[in-house]
Amino acid sequence: MGKSYTMYSRSLLTIMIAGAFMRLRYEIMFEKMNQAVFEESSKFAAESISAFRTVTSLTLEEVICTRYEVLLADHVSKAFKKAIYACLIFAGSDSFPLLCMALTFWYGGRLLGNREYGPVEFFVIYIAVIIGSESAGQFLSLGPSKSCVCRFC
Repeated sequence: MGKSYTMYSRSLLTIMIAGAFMRLRYEIMFEKMNQAVFEESSKFAAESISAFRTVTSLTLEEVICTRYEVLLADHVSKAFKKAIYACLIFAGSDSFPLLCMALTFWYGGRLLGNREYGPVEFFVIYIAVIIGSESAGQFLSLGPSKSCVCRFC
């Protein structure tokens, strides 16, 4: 029942899986980058606070605040540039399933129009392949939280 339509629908799953993988990869990479970037600025702030008596006696408050502000501005500008690419990846990974659904409906509509398949066959295959893969793809959306759990194991 519906071998060509099933094979066509399943071939589109690679697009959905690739999108989910890229999204997971960039979420983990972005999390590590944020952690590394703000670790440096927090280390500077902690050192400045621990030397509070020296800072106040030498009236270095303005110098330290200015340096800290420059340090944070540099980190934010670097993070913003990388966030643009991550947003494009996230947008693509969110739109890949819609593209696969649209192509599946298009091909299924052609098969329905040519009377190769009936409506029941069309919807059974669509639900089994596309909606089933969407459900499996939701498992990948839990990726960053699972990577955090695996880090503590």
